[in-house]
Amino acid sequence: MKPWTVLLVSLAALFAGATILMAEEAKAPAAEKPAEKAAEKPAEKPAEKPAEKPAEKPAAKPAEKTGLAGLYAEMARECKLAPDQAAALEKAVAAKKAAVDEAKKANETKLVTVERSYTELKGKVDEAAKPLKPKLDAAEKAYQDAVKKATEERDAVRKDVADAEAKAGAADLKKARDERDAILKGIAEVGQKGEAGIQAVFTADQKALWEGYQLARSLVDRYRPVKFADDQVAKIRDLANEAGKKIVADPKVAVDVRKDLKTAIEAKIMTADQKDAYAKAQEAAKKPPEPAKKAEAPKKAEEPKKAEEPKK
Repeated sequence: MKPWTVLLVSLAALFAGATILMAEEAKAPAAEKPAEKAAEKPAEKPAEKPAEKPAEKPAAKPAEKTGLAGLYAEMARECKLAPDQAAALEKAVAAKKAAVDEAKKANETKLVTVERSYTELKGKVDEAAKPLKPKLDAAEKAYQDAVKKATEERDAVRKDVADAEAKAGAADLKKARDERDAILKGIAEVGQKGEAGIQAVFTADQKALWEGYQLARSLVDRYRPVKFADDQVAKIRDLANEAGKKIVADPKVAVDVRKDLKTAIEAKIMTADQKDAYAKAQEAAKKPPEPAKKAEAPKKAEEPKKAEEPKK
């Protein structure tokens, strides 16, 4: 064999041996890898139980169907009417519809006649007013212009007055008025507290007697032209005392009680002559007073006549 041939064969044998050795080494680690992976793999967690689904709420009952429609159906829904209420509403709606239909039917012919008459009359009225419409519009405009002008003039005068008052010390006037009102209010409150202390002294019966006394006195004074007898005054006092009890018990009825007392006096106590005298006195009071007559100017004293000179 030639030398280069021997060299090639040797290299081929060496290459084949290396290839076999590499294949064997590659197999050994491959067998070990599953074990290593098994060692590295963490312990598996116990399988978790699937989360329990919340219990489903029972489906709401669908609203019961009714014969209501439109606005009334909305009323039933929005107001959450109970079934018996919805049934009652449906019945009422049907009754209304029947009544309206019956009324329309009963007046159908008459309504047509009246509508025709109305249309004819309106035409006549509008036609009669038509020539005067421009004049009315002009008058309305003149009125509006006059009102506007008067309002502007009034507002201008008001401004002048406000300016004059401001210059004269309106702010100081307001301050003084407020101070005065505060003082008067304080005095009134003191008086009210004092009056409460006075009223606390009396019993309810005593307050009623005082109220009755004041009523009787005011009524006798009111009917002064009548000139009541003593026994009539006593009867008035008895009625006034009863009225006083009612007023003290409930001050809100005071006006009505006084009115009833006046009516009772005129109906039960006054005589016909007294009623007549009272009526005449009232009529006389309504008449305006006559103007006072002008006093006549005193006459000038006559000058004394000159003595006649003796004739020569």
